[in-house]
Amino acid sequence: MKSLKLTTIAVLMTLTGATAAVAENLEHTRQLLATKQCAGCDLSGAGLVLSQLQGANLSGANLMGANLSQSNLTGADLSNAQLAGSSLAGANLSGANLGGADLRGVDLRGAFLGGANLQNARLEGTSLESAIAIPEGIVNYQEYYRWAMAAGEAKRFEVAINHFDQAIAQKSDYAPAWLGRGAAKVELGQNKAAIEDLEKAIALFDTQGDKTSAESTQKVVHALKNPPKEKNYSGIGQSVLGLMGMLLRYFVAF
Repeated sequence: MKSLKLTTIAVLMTLTGATAAVAENLEHTRQLLATKQCAGCDLSGAGLVLSQLQGANLSGANLMGANLSQSNLTGADLSNAQLAGSSLAGANLSGANLGGADLRGVDLRGAFLGGANLQNARLEGTSLESAIAIPEGIVNYQEYYRWAMAAGEAKRFEVAINHFDQAIAQKSDYAPAWLGRGAAKVELGQNKAAIEDLEKAIALFDTQGDKTSAESTQKVVHALKNPPKEKNYSGIGQSVLGLMGMLLRYFVAF
């Protein structure tokens, strides 16, 4: 009987402790929403979708697994916060301080990052594709190139061009990016602009000693400048397919 009583007491203590822990988390959530002051709070797993948290103080807070999708965090202090595995998809982080924050595996797709501080933040596995106004130095030209390739595969050619633009802005002598942007413009029927990009790619390939790529790209340019008179564009189509095959070769290399 004594053993049963002790077991019952232990179970009750466990349940009471669990309830208190949940209550404490809910209290922190209420505190945040009411005052926007929650430095060091435990907000792990909190549902904060569409929350208005402009200027909120969340420095050092535990937000692991929290859902902050489409929240307004303009000017918020998230320095040294634990955000691993959380969602900030579509959130407004304009001017937010994320310095030293743990952003591993965070979903930042579609988030606005203009003026945000990401210095010393951990970004391994972070989803930044389609994020807006990504601060310089956060994404390198190879990553932009990968995103562009993925967008092209999904036939989102305007998005692909934007990513190729970013890759070229970082590394203007990166021939595959000029080649890829030219291919995307061909798909959009922007042949004149495409030819300019492809000719730039040819010049870079030549300079860098890649004669095979230069010659293959030159064939595409020739096909674009000399389309067949009859309404049969299979020649251009085959050239574009060859161009995309070349792109895939570069993509696999990284």
